[in-house]
Amino acid sequence: MPGAPATVHLDSGTDVVIVEGVVSPLPSSASGVDAYNEKYDWDYDVERYGPLTVVAPTTVMAWRAKGVAGRDGFGSTGRWTFTP
Repeated sequence: MPGAPATVHLDSGTDVVIVEGVVSPLPSSASGVDAYNEKYDWDYDVERYGPLTVVAPTTVMAWRAKGVAGRDGFGSTGRWTFTP
């Protein structure tokens, strides 16, 4: 069964990364949670927070704005497309 479409982004309006893709559950293995815990120095509780998911990107868009609050246009931009 194919995953559901998803969009993930950073909170910033001046340093922007937007990932569009397909989300699916992480295969049920403790190794994914163990890897997450090691990377982020955390004890992820699946019962409390729910299962981890994986986003397979199809498109990534990013830009960095220039000036105060991005008033001076873009400093850099990028767009990448991935084949599923």
